[in-house]
Amino acid sequence: MRRPLAALSPNERAVLYTLRGRARSAAEIERLTRLSLLTVRRHLEALEAQGLVAPAGFGRSNGGRQPRLFALVPDSRLALAMHLELPGAKVATVGLDGRVIAARGVPADGAEEPPVVLNRLADTAEALVRGAQDGGLIGAGVALPGYADLPRGVSLRIGRASAWRDVPVSDLLSRRLRLPVALVHDTAAMALAEAEVGEARGQRHFAFVLAEEGISAGLFLDGAIYQGAFGNAGLIGHMTVRPGGRDCYCGNAGCLEAYASARALAQRSVELSPKRPGRAISSRGVVRRALAGEEPFRTVLDEAFQLLGVAIANLAKILEVHTVFVGGYPAGVPDAARARIVETARAHLQPPLRVHFDLRYSRLTEAGLVGAAIPVIRRFLGVPATAS
Repeated sequence: MRRPLAALSPNERAVLYTLRGRARSAAEIERLTRLSLLTVRRHLEALEAQGLVAPAGFGRSNGGRQPRLFALVPDSRLALAMHLELPGAKVATVGLDGRVIAARGVPADGAEEPPVVLNRLADTAEALVRGAQDGGLIGAGVALPGYADLPRGVSLRIGRASAWRDVPVSDLLSRRLRLPVALVHDTAAMALAEAEVGEARGQRHFAFVLAEEGISAGLFLDGAIYQGAFGNAGLIGHMTVRPGGRDCYCGNAGCLEAYASARALAQRSVELSPKRPGRAISSRGVVRRALAGEEPFRTVLDEAFQLLGVAIANLAKILEVHTVFVGGYPAGVPDAARARIVETARAHLQPPLRVHFDLRYSRLTEAGLVGAAIPVIRRFLGVPATAS
């Protein structure tokens, strides 16, 4: 696997960062970076020689000659991105603009030994890089669920995956890929993706709530991801919403995940269906029957959305964020059915949050992969991805 290229100077990074998202003239870059025009032109020449920028035509004239524009070459450098979902995983190459260039699915099961899964991810990554255009790799990012010690690069526990305990993910992948490997919680990754290439571009404060097999939130505060002391901030799935309620696999009772996760929809439907004892049903099946008005599925989905709305309101009040993105299975439900979430959330808020509250459903595809790559790209450009 190709090694990452030499790091850019701070001024080169500053110039390159201004070109993310649009082409600019040297004069525009001068204003944005406060570097001299001569310095900007010198760095543009050096970056063009490295293939990082390219001429992009001419801009509008303000009375004189049309200014020459320069644009970022997105696939001039590549970040490897991995999203461990369990079951399943994905690997991708991502350009400097945060767009997925190529992606592949990878079979992965929580009962498998972690080194086996990680080697499979590395094999897929190497195959992707061989098929990519010639460009330097700048590092690898891994988005993963569960509890982690991100500063040490260790996955502490992933839900019910019994084999995933105290796994040194960063070290294992770094040795195999010969690249620096950064870990990020999967919902933090999705929040980063919304901030970089999604509907949250330009926002300083928002949360991203993912409801799937588990439930957690990515927290984007003051322009950066807030991860907490060890990287586990936002695990709202284990917020108590029903004291003394259903048992949760975490050892507590009444957790949000025990009612509103995709797994809980199926389990709760079986519990409340005396005519179907022990019969397996998927979360998609629950949603489909609930939308058709069939009981107890309608009640189960309504309860899940109500409690999800309460949790979202609590999160918004604690952090004072008025925009919350929701991903996972609720994003695929018709607006009329999921209105229960926003109605409940708004009912539990006070002004000014209630007035300005904005609940949106994520439309990004492969947000986990994009977000896994963002810290790698930001590090290359000298921009912090997380709050200090």
